[in-house]
Formats: sequence, structure tokens, C-alpha cells
Amino acid sequence: MKLIYDLIEPKVLLDYTRTWDNEVLKKDNQFALGAYFPDLMTEDLEFRIRKGSLNDVDIAEYRAFDTPARMTDRPGVSIMYGSLGPVSRQIPLGEEEMLRTKALDRNTNDPIIQAILDDAERMIRSVQARLELARGDILDDGVVTIDENGLSITADFQRPAALSKTASKVHSDPTADVITDLLAWQTAFQDENGEDPAEIIAPRATVGQWLLNEEVRTYGIGINGVQPQRVTRSDLDTILQAEGLPPIRYYDVTVRKDKVKTRVLPANKIYMVGSGELGKTHYGVTAEALKLRSKGYITREQAPGVVAVVVESDHPVQTFTVGTALAMPSINPQKVLDAQVLA
Repeated sequence: MKLIYDLIEPKVLLDYTRTWDNEVLKKDNQFALGAYFPDLMTEDLEFRIRKGSLNDVDIAEYRAFDTPARMTDRPGVSIMYGSLGPVSRQIPLGEEEMLRTKALDRNTNDPIIQAILDDAERMIRSVQARLELARGDILDDGVVTIDENGLSITADFQRPAALSKTASKVHSDPTADVITDLLAWQTAFQDENGEDPAEIIAPRATVGQWLLNEEVRTYGIGINGVQPQRVTRSDLDTILQAEGLPPIRYYDVTVRKDKVKTRVLPANKIYMVGSGELGKTHYGVTAEALKLRSKGYITREQAPGVVAVVVESDHPVQTFTVGTALAMPSINPQKVLDAQVLA
């Protein structure tokens, strides 16, 4: 296949899709994990991150005047490298001959341009959906695994064992110790990070089980003076706040994979996450962007990130709109505690 440039100005297509990605797709918050893994542009084929915690350092010591300060070691911080992988999707230009005929009749490429822009939106959304699935993969256990279409990449960020938990009694059991579990897991997070978690990421169905839980209902007595049959969500928020636990954020995003609706995060787990960024979504320079840059259509600064281009095959003759990126998420594994709460 070869890139073609006569149907739509390549920079126009690039600017349009990136603006749509930033101002529509991201603002619509369909792929909410992007807020925890913000974009980082690079010209490399690899990502490089600092992994570890800076919280645990020995205390300073008093010393006699005119004597040197005692030397200390650097806490467990290491540099981790990983490869970026190409992620792409393409779609043939629908009813191309009819569109070309209309363009000739009107002496304008507008019908074709609009069709390409519509397809570019779909393809960039497809790329971002795959990256959201990768972010969910790495959030879940600290490991991102890619094994599709001949590409095999595994990056293990080595989440500490103390930050992977399993409830002693599934939280669908009304007698499970939900609040006790959450408090214990918060302590484990604090021990590793030196700070409390900022949020609990949980499926809506799991939180629904908590509202019926006996221990949670017992905590509800302190709000209304009687034990409710089912606490409200606002009462649950009050209980968590009173116990010093972080607020809940629902997450039930699904993407379509091989025509099957697929959850980004498993339905049987919850996550306690630290404040601020959990990691990054690293974007490199695709082969398509390199081609556009070599022909002067885009600048070096514009090369990293998602790209949409129009390509053509000679046999059979057909035109495609391609959405692509060279991208991979990374994570600071200590900033997430995962806990299996359902079977």
C-alpha cells in the first residue's frame, strides 16, 4: 500500500483527527483511564521511566559542628525500559466511485473529504479503545501483555506482592467484612507509599453489593440511628469518609474486541490508586508520520502521536483510511493496589 495525498491535505487530516481526539473523544471521557495515564510524546521507539518510591529515606541526624553529614543511600528507584508497539486499524472508503463521481460533478473533493474525516474519527477511536484496554491491563496487575498479529510484547513493572489482595470472603456474601477489608488494604497501600490512596476504582455492581452488606449496614446505624435494609450510595460515601477511606469512582468501560463487548477492567476486582498520575501513555513516531515528515507535510514536532492517513492498494484498486499510533502505557506499580472481591 502507498500513501496518497491528493484526496485530502495530509496536515488537514492530521490536525482534524488530533483536535477531534483531544476536544471530543478525551473530553467526552469515554476512555477514563487516560486521565490516570496522561500522554507523553517521544521520538524514540522505547519508553524510559523511573520506577519506585522516593518516600522511604532515613531521617537526618544531628552532627557536631565542622563535621560532614552522614552519607545515605538512594531508596529503591530504578530505570525501566520498554518497547513501543504499533497499533492500527483501517477501513475502506465506502462507495468510493459514487463519491468520486459527485466530486467531478461539483468540481470539488468535499464529498470524499467528509467521508475520509468520518472514517478517520472511527479509526482514531478504535486506536484509543485499544490503548484503553492496554491501560486497563497494566492497571490490573502491573503487567501489560501484547500478543496479536505477530507482535509479542510483555512489560512487567513488578507490583509489590503486598499490593495484590484477595478478600477472605467474597463481597457478594452479605456477611463479608467489607469495611474491615478496605481499611486493611488502605493500610497496606500506606505502608508501601507513605500516603493514603486517593480513590477506589470499582464496578457499579460491586458497590451495589456493598450497599447490602451487613457490616456496611451496621455502620449505617451511626447515620440514621437504625440499621437500614440497604444503605444508600450517599450514606456509603459518608461511611467511607468517616473511616478515612477514599471516595469511590465507578468504572465499567467496555470496548469491542473481535465483535465481542469486552470489559477493560475485570468485574471481580477493585483498585486503590494514589493521587496524581499513575503512569504515562507513551506515543512515538509512526512510520506514516515519518513519511509525512520526509515529504514536508508535517514538522518534526508534529510527528509523535496518533496519525490518520489515506492509503491506496493497487490490486484490487481501493482506498483506505488508516488510524495508527506507536504507543504503550507504563505505570508506577506501587501506586495501585488491586484486590479481588468477587469470585
